[in-house]
Amino acid sequence: AVLLNAGLSYKAAMGFNFLSACSCYLGLVIGLLLGYTTSAVKWIYAVAGGMFIYIALVDMLEEACEMSVKIGQGSVRKSI
Repeated sequence: AVLLNAGLSYKAAMGFNFLSACSCYLGLVIGLLLGYTTSAVKWIYAVAGGMFIYIALVDMLEEACEMSVKIGQGSVRKSI
């Protein structure tokens, strides 16, 4: 939906979505190789966990602020 809203055609959006999915498998292979051959497992877990927390908080905080304004709290500062 994001790519279509950005003005890409349906074919181009599907192509870029496919490339994105393929890069996930490439990341999986690299992560597995690094995990088995080096002692970088702690760093891989730390980076992956940090990315999940960041993405979750960015999405959740934006939605929480929008909901507080809709409910009528008025100020976003009060809800934070």
